Amino acid sequence: MFRSLRGLLHRYFLQLMTEASCLEWALVLAIILRDAMAVLRTTNAARSADVTAEAVRRLRKALQDVCAWTDCECLGYKSFMLAISNQIPFLTSIINTRERRLSMAKPRVRTSSTSSLTTPEPKPQAPQEPKLPPPQKAQEVSKQSVRKDSPKAAPAPVENKVQITQLPPPPRQDETATGCALM
Repeated sequence: MFRSLRGLLHRYFLQLMTEASCLEWALVLAIILRDAMAVLRTTNAARSADVTAEAVRRLRKALQDVCAWTDCECLGYKSFMLAISNQIPFLTSIINTRERRLSMAKPRVRTSSTSSLTTPEPKPQAPQEPKLPPPQKAQEVSKQSVRKDSPKAAPAPVENKVQITQLPPPPRQDETATGCALM
């Protein structure tokens, strides 16, 4: 009875870890339970978008380490680990796919001199000048106002006659313009 209760607890923890996306702990529990289908579900869950590529790498490394451990020290798990060892290449393909997607998302430019692909370096942005309104069209000059036979010499300057008018003299001190006397 104690053994079945422990198995139930392990299965309960496996379900919790799987639902919480704690895939490394779910893998450990699936291996303890020797449940190949749980290992398969765990590695399939690694394809989810919410699982980072680093988490998938750790999952693959954990599976590789447990396989190496069973080869050297724990022969009781050897047959089980042989049955699930095909999940290592599956996890590797997930990692490669994600890396390929990331490399395709980065812009790449082919240079003319070397014909090699390089990533463009960000150019420092010059300060933006304020945009000016578009230029206005100049007024069209009518053909009537243009003279074809205009003189070659400049016209003589015209004298401006300015008429100067005298201002009235300032008022005397004793006169008041406002009607108020200064005391």
